Amino acid sequence: MRSRIRKHTPSVRARSTYGLLAACAGWGVLAIGCGGNEEGMLVPNAEPETEITSQIPRDSSSVFHILTIEFLGRDIDGTVPTYEYLVHTYPRSVASIGDVVVPTPSDDDPRWTAVNVSRAELTLTADTLRADPRGNIGEGRQDRWHTFFVRAIDNEGATDPTPAHRTFSAYSLGPQMALLEPVVRDMVAELPVTFVMQWDGFDDGINSTRDPVEARWVLLPAQLDASDQPIGFPNALYDLPDGAWGPWRPFAAADTTGREARFFDVIATQGDSTFVFAVQGRDDGGAVTPQFRTNIENGNNMAVLKVRSDIPPGPGATLTETFSNLGSWTFEGAGLPGEVVSAAGVDTVVVTWSRMTTRDYGGREGQYRYGWNVQDPGNDAEWSDWGRFLAAPLRVMTLPTERFDLQLRDHLGQITTATLFFQRQ
Repeated sequence: MRSRIRKHTPSVRARSTYGLLAACAGWGVLAIGCGGNEEGMLVPNAEPETEITSQIPRDSSSVFHILTIEFLGRDIDGTVPTYEYLVHTYPRSVASIGDVVVPTPSDDDPRWTAVNVSRAELTLTADTLRADPRGNIGEGRQDRWHTFFVRAIDNEGATDPTPAHRTFSAYSLGPQMALLEPVVRDMVAELPVTFVMQWDGFDDGINSTRDPVEARWVLLPAQLDASDQPIGFPNALYDLPDGAWGPWRPFAAADTTGREARFFDVIATQGDSTFVFAVQGRDDGGAVTPQFRTNIENGNNMAVLKVRSDIPPGPGATLTETFSNLGSWTFEGAGLPGEVVSAAGVDTVVVTWSRMTTRDYGGREGQYRYGWNVQDPGNDAEWSDWGRFLAAPLRVMTLPTERFDLQLRDHLGQITTATLFFQRQ
């Protein structure tokens, strides 16, 4: 037996249109033989009826928050070309079927959605964790209770005055997030004052793994205990108000703001400044990453960072002279002095370089340019064009000391200048 909402007044949309008694035609007789007179008998248009035909969800059941509900309309004197459905979502405080009080939606409720097919494809809210996230949350399901209503509308415009309905719980699993390099699980990451935090994430569906819809992050000052554990964390994150977090950003945003956070010139004293960084994801049901860990089964969404002013910022690279085999020299970031290269009796050199290293601060490779004996570093005419090449053309040196400058520019726009002084005398 279907669940129905009974009302004492007819639907305001039900018309009092009259037509020939179609039931008689359905019996294979003329209206004259159905108790009417030879001129025919007029009767009111019959209101349609509606039935939910899906076996899932059943009343009081729990189902994944993305589902399709099918239904069927019947009209004894016409057809059912359209339907309207409505989803009522209960407050988070409604935790079980015993807390549910099914409402009676009004005929003109703006939530009614019209469809011309006998099914509704739904993505429902499922955003409430029923356990303390500081403890064991098991699978970590998050849910909300809903009542789905549907009513048929016949070809005369009459609406079923008693919509069929089902009440059930929709659940989801909050996305899992994993911080990427330069973070290492269960270790304190030491970073220069400009760095990038990057992460990945996945949202576990019924038959597939999907991306989270959104992500947000927070960076908070912290102090470490004798075991290098941040004092008061992760509890401080559970108590953090929404306003203290950064805004939710699309996980698949073209500008990558849903997958990374950039920090420029973070103030660090000579020594260490310590922070806790955390990231959360949110899925299409509203479920949010429920726990914070530096090492969890599928990654870590919390990290301890030491920002050090004595670590050179920017990309690094190793330069090598390959023609005369004069050696290799490594530059680990910006601000380092140039290297003096003994090149007595050497006329010809070829300088090559490795791809820039950026993982130690979360950067990504950008472009390179070089110049010989640059007098004005701000004059682009004294440099090659920016590009992805990894070698400069052969150079025949004529001066007693010739200077070679290589600039490395990462995706943040940070530039490291690596300098070699070839001393020929």
